This record gives sequence, structure tokens and C-alpha cells, in this order.
Amino acid sequence: GGVTQKKDHGPIDYTYLDSTATERWVRQAPKEGAGIATKDFSMQELKIEPQTSKVKSIKSSLVGGVPVKYYEIETESKQITMLSRHDDQGRMLSGKFAVFDIRLEPEDQAKNTEFSADLFVLGMVKVDRPLGQTHNVRELVVEVAGLDGAKFEDGPRQTFFVPGDGKGPTLLKLGKKHANEPKVSAKEMEENLKETLAYPISNAKIKALAAKAVGDATTPEEKVERIVDFVHDYIQGDLSASMPNIHDLIRRKKGDCKSYALMTTTLARAAGVPSREVSGLLYIGDDNKAFGGHAWNEVVLNGVWVPVDSSMGETEVNATHISFGPQDRAAKGLLETMGKLSFKLVEVRTG
Repeated sequence: GGVTQKKDHGPIDYTYLDSTATERWVRQAPKEGAGIATKDFSMQELKIEPQTSKVKSIKSSLVGGVPVKYYEIETESKQITMLSRHDDQGRMLSGKFAVFDIRLEPEDQAKNTEFSADLFVLGMVKVDRPLGQTHNVRELVVEVAGLDGAKFEDGPRQTFFVPGDGKGPTLLKLGKKHANEPKVSAKEMEENLKETLAYPISNAKIKALAAKAVGDATTPEEKVERIVDFVHDYIQGDLSASMPNIHDLIRRKKGDCKSYALMTTTLARAAGVPSREVSGLLYIGDDNKAFGGHAWNEVVLNGVWVPVDSSMGETEVNATHISFGPQDRAAKGLLETMGKLSFKLVEVRTG
């Protein structure tokens, strides 16, 4: 209320090492069930409180196309019990105590509902049975619940089926055999070849990088294959908490799926291949039995859109890619279904 009060508290036996004890402990790769006793300083009561942390589980996942090993840590103190998730470098990725969620995210992005998302919880879509290794899934059919009027688009590797009489299940069929491939219009070709502020394809550095990626390839198919391989090797997977910028990305060479998609579109357009970024869901692994948010690309080959995923090094994407469409339409689909969807496995083929 505008009132300032000063009080001499005396020495406080709480240091930076105390405040980072849990993070430093996780870096030492504790086993499931292991625990550590630390201390916390209560700002409300101005005193030291003991706290304990325990590894509840150790899991692997794909987060933004980046393979992540993470630790679920339960921390108890006099005041609260908190569940947090840390990567193997000790960084807290997300957490929850009482009704509050914590996540690794800058303020400007957290206020933007188009991009704000908890890395592991918000938007996660559960499936009732494990699918196996994400890379290996070639065909997939799932029954969809929780759409509430929203719908998926038919696309290059997916068909969305809603029974006409409303009595049968709503199905999502994924994989090359379930492709819907309408011819790309001249307007779409032009739109997805042009230069924008996001894709400054006339920039000398970008033109040189595209030429290096493509090499002596001459056909669009060869160019795309080389660009996907180049971007996959050029960028180091990193849990980025901000939207990428192509100039920063070229310099830093680190990022998540959004970064791979941005560079792929930029280099493809610079090489004369129409390209766009798409967003949707990707199976993040059997530890979670769930799909999480993901971004990848579609390029025009032989007059149709073909999905490719540089973050996973795939020119033939696996059948766990569920598209909400190009970026300009995908945000609406993600927001309409976030936290509502669930899948029931009908059929899966791996190989």
C-alpha cells in the first residue's frame, strides 16, 4: 500500500549455493527415488525452512522436436509441495504448486496466446496405448474425442473422417496412403516463394547459405533433400524459449522445431522451391503416451504439398505428424482444441 518498513534482521545463513542446490543435484544424474535435503528462505516469515526433494521419475520426450531427458522432482517444505520438471542440465522447464503453473518462457511470449505453451502439459494430447518409436511409425489411425466442433484439415499425409450420420467414431488417418494432395495453385506457388521480413531470401548471407546447402543439386526433389539434411546438421537442438529470427539463428545455430522450420522455409525459397511452415502435433514418446506441439514444413514437389521435417531429418515424415495447417491457420486449431483432445488407438504400422 505504499508503506515502506525497514528492519535489521541480522545475518541470514542462506546463499546462492542453497538456492541452486536442487538444480546442481540434478546435473549429477540422480537415480529414480533418490532424494536431497536442502533449505529455503521464507520471505514471508523471514526465516530458514528445511525442504526435501525427491526424483519421482526420469523420462524421455520430444519437446519442440528436441529429444529431452527430464527429471520430475517433488519438493516438500513447510509451506508447499511442488512438482517440477528439470532437464539433465538442471534447468527447470516447468512446474506446478497449488493452482500456479511455472514454465521457462520470457514475459513477452507468455502474454502472446499464439505461442504461449507449457512444454509438457498445456496442449498435450494423450493416447490410450503406446505407439513405439516416433521415427518408426509409418501409418496411424486414431479415434478422436474432445473436438467440440473444431476439426482437423485434410492434408498431404492425413485424412479427417467424420461419419455423416454422427453415429460412428471420428477418425484421423495418418501416413502416405492417407494423403489428400490437391494441386497447388499458381497463387499459392507465388505466395510461398516470395521474400518477407521473416524470410529475407535476397540477403547475401542467406543466398550463400542456400547455395552451400543445395550444392550441385538441380531438381526440386534433390534440393529439398539436401536442404533438410543441411538444416538438420546446422542447427543444434535446444529448448528455445523465444521465437526465432533467421539472422540470430544463423549466428547461434541453436533452436527448437520452430527454428528448424524457419530456416528450412528460408533456404528453400532462396533455392526456388515454394515452402511454408505448418504447425500441429507430434508423438513425443511412450514415456508420456502423448502428442505435443510441433512445427515442420511443407514444400511443393510435382505440383503438390509434401511435408518434410528438418528437426527430425525426415523428407518422408513419420505418421505421427498431425497438422493443423499452415501457421496462419494453425493457431486457431491449436487454441480451439488445447487441453480438450484425446486419442484412442485404432491401428498403427511401424517399420
